[in-house]
Amino acid sequence: MEAVAKAILAAREEILIACWLISPEVKLVRPYDDDDG
Repeated sequence: MEAVAKAILAAREEILIACWLISPEVKLVRPYDDDDG
């Protein structure tokens, strides 16, 4: 599923989500910021 996250990040203009449900099995990658508490 990392490929899905990378594809979303690589999108240049738009992202089409063809289904109203995003499965909780798809883990999105969030940038880590040490300043966030």
